[in-house]
Amino acid sequence: MGMIAVLGAAGAVGHAIVRRLAEEGRSVAAVTRRPQRTFPEGVEVRTADLFDPSSLAAAFMGASSAILVPGITLSQAALPALHDNGVSRLVVFSSHNLSIAGAGASYKAVADAEARMMASGLAWTVLRPTLIYGHPELGAGAALLRMAQRLPVMTTPGLGLAWQQPIFYEDLARIAAWAVDAEDALGRVIAVGGPEVLRLRSFYAAASRAAGGTGFVLPVPRILIRLAARAIGARFPLTLEQIARAPVNKHLDATPFLPDGVRPRIGVEEGLSRLAAGLAAHA
Repeated sequence: MGMIAVLGAAGAVGHAIVRRLAEEGRSVAAVTRRPQRTFPEGVEVRTADLFDPSSLAAAFMGASSAILVPGITLSQAALPALHDNGVSRLVVFSSHNLSIAGAGASYKAVADAEARMMASGLAWTVLRPTLIYGHPELGAGAALLRMAQRLPVMTTPGLGLAWQQPIFYEDLARIAAWAVDAEDALGRVIAVGGPEVLRLRSFYAAASRAAGGTGFVLPVPRILIRLAARAIGARFPLTLEQIARAPVNKHLDATPFLPDGVRPRIGVEEGLSRLAAGLAAHA
């Protein structure tokens, strides 16, 4: 087994992948813009920036496999460096929203990037996670919990009946660490979600409880949520595209084929409680 380079290694998911691989005794290169972050002993830290292609030239030197954690529209910029360094195995992160009708025009770029990765000539696996949450650096879940901490009552856009299947970031990291070697994952697009399927309003209620609230959730017409989002701007926890998708089910159509030791196991109540503790520690 050769060296595995993890691009985006200082972020929440990337760092969890590096830790997992190091625990398994793998040879790991942590490729990051933030080399000051602490990594497990034995991990080689390399500095590179996707927005500076020249910095990527040495980032994958000696690696036989790569896990590219940043969104696929960004990480596709690493393809020339992967080819130049003879990397043969690739795991990339896309989005489960590609599978959802009406996902939005912004996802055309994601689909195009997926196609480019698949046509790269490398042995690839594409992971399409649902909502990733559980760490203060992961925007959507952290924003939801901060909103729950500020508001006496949580509100959902619309009735909040759409099905959700959020995945805890460490569960996702474990899947990525498995996929980089798994023959069963080769040449496959794998949709991954957490162990629970629940209504959007139930997810919001769990966020309220994790923030110390009552768990009461008040449905609000989406038109009012849209007006609030336009008025507040970038500080609003939901984008207009996310508000438009609120009534759409986002759970997996089928359970992915994953070995017992790899399947997600962190439920929503535990995951949000751990996120609340992380936010308190970062306060």
